[in-house]
Amino acid sequence: YQMGWAAQAASYQADDRAVMTSGVVKLSYEEKQTTPDGRTLWLSTSKVPLRNDDGTTAGVIGVYGDITARKLAEDSLRRATRAQRVLSSSNLAMAQAHDEPALLDAVCRAVVGVGGYTLAWIGWAEDDEAKTVRPVAQAGDVSGYLDGIQISWDGGSPFGLGPSGTAIRQGSTQVNQNWQTNPLIEPWRERGLKRGFGSCIALPLSGPKRCLGALTAYAPEPDAFDQQEVELLEELARNLSFGIEALRSRGLRDEAEQASRAKSAFLANMSHEIRTPLNAIIGLNELLLSEATTPLQAERLGKVGAAGRHLLAIINDILDLSKIEAGQLHLESSDFRLASVFDHVTSILGSSAHDKGL
Repeated sequence: YQMGWAAQAASYQADDRAVMTSGVVKLSYEEKQTTPDGRTLWLSTSKVPLRNDDGTTAGVIGVYGDITARKLAEDSLRRATRAQRVLSSSNLAMAQAHDEPALLDAVCRAVVGVGGYTLAWIGWAEDDEAKTVRPVAQAGDVSGYLDGIQISWDGGSPFGLGPSGTAIRQGSTQVNQNWQTNPLIEPWRERGLKRGFGSCIALPLSGPKRCLGALTAYAPEPDAFDQQEVELLEELARNLSFGIEALRSRGLRDEAEQASRAKSAFLANMSHEIRTPLNAIIGLNELLLSEATTPLQAERLGKVGAAGRHLLAIINDILDLSKIEAGQLHLESSDFRLASVFDHVTSILGSSAHDKGL
């Protein structure tokens, strides 16, 4: 930190000389300092020229007030506000999205465009041998970062120990507050530093049975994610998981409805194809029945006609099934002769029952 302190000292001395030379009071400006142990301090500074009796400037008096707590509170509020805007914008995108790719793309664009993060991307957990994390959506002006990148959710691979893979494997949020020093970032450190990454967060996207993947966002500064911001981004991830599941359920429902419509169309076409020749069979049988010369012929032709009409009724019932699924079936109430129903049943089943000794 000696170089940092030397630079700060030079800056303070330059301010002192400017006040002494101009004789102008410099009030209430803020200075950022880094202590030798790495802590960041914010000071509210006022500098006043110290004058001799003859009015010449003899020196400068500096008054410093520690405003670190206020600056940290302001920074925390800024981060929370940023995350809240991202959450609101993403929720709106979920309400408007009609398909999954559009939803994922809209959320990534909201994270970058509204939240001011450097990069946001969503990756799915593949079940291949390497347990690859496959990018499916991204946004941010860091072209090429994900091109050919190797990321896994396999805990036994160095490519599976980063935030994204660990979030998927463990199903919990992973925060990397320092891209420069975290050893688990080693496979991607140089690639990320070239694009100005300071920290990142990976949020699991959970499905009904397993973790689907992760949403990962990058910030240019270290220590960019405090607790309140993390909680808001976790809410975003939960909402996105629900949105993905809803779209997939809708897709499955649409596929089932399409399959049902295809089945109904098939049944209707099949029924019509069978009914046409069957009507011809029934009609020709009626002609033969009118020309029957013996009681036995008349009986047999009558049974053929009854069986044909029964088969026609079944085909009509199949058509009724299509009408039921289409919501177009109307039930009717009418009188009928019960004896005729029994006669019809026995005419069809009587011979078979007689052969079985029933």
